[in-house]
Amino acid sequence: MDRLTDAQQRVYKFICHYISEHGKSPQLPEIAEGIGIKSIGSLHKHIQALVEHKVIEVIPHRHRGIRLLDHPDLAQAQEKHKAIADKALGSFDPT
Repeated sequence: MDRLTDAQQRVYKFICHYISEHGKSPQLPEIAEGIGIKSIGSLHKHIQALVEHKVIEVIPHRHRGIRLLDHPDLAQAQEKHKAIADKALGSFDPT
């Protein structure tokens, strides 16, 4: 991870920590607050750089759509959390 800038490393480490604590990826405002920046635009640049470095993937149009590519244990936790959420939503009947 030495090819990442300090700011990119802070973003990446926050994402990893958040996933290890919550089992799901953080939203952009949560990342911004967690690393102490106010500009979502700047955060977008850091996220895009992490995508280009192939350490994360951003799944378009998906709530909490950041997926780790180089951290298998945390990626597995994300998938487990998603499966539980999908199962719970599948059993939801609004009628």
